[in-house]
Amino acid sequence: MRSAGAPSRERGAALFVVMIMMVVMAWFGISALRLSGQNQQIVVNSQARHHATAAAQRAIEQTISSNLFTVDPVAVAATPITSDVGQICRAASAIEPPMSPSPTMPILSNTGV
Repeated sequence: MRSAGAPSRERGAALFVVMIMMVVMAWFGISALRLSGQNQQIVVNSQARHHATAAAQRAIEQTISSNLFTVDPVAVAATPITSDVGQICRAASAIEPPMSPSPTMPILSNTGV
């Protein structure tokens, strides 16, 4: 035979279990959102690195393919080459979050090595 107090305790235990499950599910959801944001940041930074590498490769190819490179390589290497990595990044930022840190391309000068 059942006692009169048993059903109310069971309902309270079920509520407690459901509340714990809700907290755990919310924690999983928040973790999933944070991980997806981090993964997106990794992809954006990887793309920026790829664009910077491509710009550097274009500058190297432009320098080496110059007709004056065989005559005076120091003068050709000292000539600045414009390459706007930021333009590529700004076009990508229309659909992607901003990169951190922002990619920069240092200007190297050859001072008579």
